[in-house]
Amino acid sequence: MTATASTALSVEVLRGPDAFDRVRPAWRDLLARAANESFVSLGAVAQGLCGALAHAGREPVVLRVARGPEAVALAVARVERRRLGPLAMDMLVLVSDPQVGFSDLLLAPDQDPAEVFGALARALPAQGLRWQALLAPAVLEGASVLRLAGSLPGHARWRRPGGTLAGSSWFNCRLGYEAVSAHFAPLLKRNLAKGWRRLERTGTWTVQSVPGGDDDAARDALAQFIRLEDSGWKGHGGTGSAIALHPRLQRFYGDLYRDPGAADARSEIHLLRLDGQAIAAQFCVRVGGFRHVLKIGYDAAHGRLNPGHLLMDAQLRQSCADPGVNRLGLAVTQDWHADWAVHSLQTHELMLFRHAWAARLWRLTQRLRGESGRGLRG
Repeated sequence: MTATASTALSVEVLRGPDAFDRVRPAWRDLLARAANESFVSLGAVAQGLCGALAHAGREPVVLRVARGPEAVALAVARVERRRLGPLAMDMLVLVSDPQVGFSDLLLAPDQDPAEVFGALARALPAQGLRWQALLAPAVLEGASVLRLAGSLPGHARWRRPGGTLAGSSWFNCRLGYEAVSAHFAPLLKRNLAKGWRRLERTGTWTVQSVPGGDDDAARDALAQFIRLEDSGWKGHGGTGSAIALHPRLQRFYGDLYRDPGAADARSEIHLLRLDGQAIAAQFCVRVGGFRHVLKIGYDAAHGRLNPGHLLMDAQLRQSCADPGVNRLGLAVTQDWHADWAVHSLQTHELMLFRHAWAARLWRLTQRLRGESGRGLRG
């Protein structure tokens, strides 16, 4: 670990498997000041992504910007060389993961973005980090790094809509369930009505919400969620992507369930039970007034009841009735979301350049490839 002074700020580069552990309390403090309702920036998510990269042999770096003894900005990134035709650039890439998708692991609340970025630009090369640009491959509207970029000079930034992901779907719960469900696709409305009637005829059903923690109820709920998520096409006979098949993913969701890593965040598992047996599950994280559904699963043996859709319908009803929930999010946009008449947050690919020459070369290369980017509006 080294430090380099830059005006009133110093920059530290932390490496190693425990790098994020050393800044986790400061990360929690900065999150509380950032007024960010995104699940992407949660401490447990950042720690999990660091562990995933280290396991894959792609060591992340944690960048700590401080004013005196106090951390005022933090970022989690990896160093990567990207080639585009004749142009190769060393980049700091804000880390992301297939389980999360989006990249927003940069926090700098209440700071002058130009001062923070300038400190990074000057200090990092002296500490062995060669880089010409900071890249965020898929940033949601409202992300911390977009707010930082909006105050930088136009020549130093580049973005294009889309990035590597389609977007993030969400419901406006403040409208109420009746207003939201009025826009469901007709076939979905009929299937939901039919599913609820079948469920009533089959047995006694309940919806259980279990807050995260380390007690018996939480451990059982987590086990039920992992079992259900493994049922069907994600399991051994399908894509092999189920959480149950990957110990790292089990640790990731277990840690996130026990402690999301933010003062105003809590994890929840919602279970649809039929005669006491869990037949569908959702893994959710609530950050401020935004409840995010990160993962869903259902018992394939009860597929004719369409339990995943019934639990989603019940979740939407409950969230719309809860005055503390303003939005219900479905994470990465999927094709089936269209039937539910969701709103969508757009994603962007964002680059912040150290030098004007690097930005000019990048834009020229993009034009030669027939692609376009535009500067962020401040």
